[in-house]
Amino acid sequence: MDGESHLAADDKVDPAALVLWGIGLALLAISLAVLRRQLQLLETGDVATSSYRRVSLLGLGLGAGAGLVMVVILYLMVFKPGT
Repeated sequence: MDGESHLAADDKVDPAALVLWGIGLALLAISLAVLRRQLQLLETGDVATSSYRRVSLLGLGLGAGAGLVMVVILYLMVFKPGT
C-alpha cells in the first residue's frame, strides 16, 4: 500500500447518510414512545392539561427533527456534495 486513500467522493457521502439514518431512527423511536404517552393521556381525558401540551409539542418537535434528517439524507443522495 502506498498510503493513499482510494475513496471516491460517493464513499464519503454514504457513511454520512448512514449516521443520519441512525439519528432519524432514534428520533422516530423516541417519537413513538411520546405518541404512546400522548394516547394514554387522551384515553384518560387529560387533553386540557399542561402535561398533554408538553407531550404534544415534544412529539411535534421529534417528528419535525426526523423529517429534517430525511430531507438531508435525500439531499446527500441526490446532489452528492463534494463531487
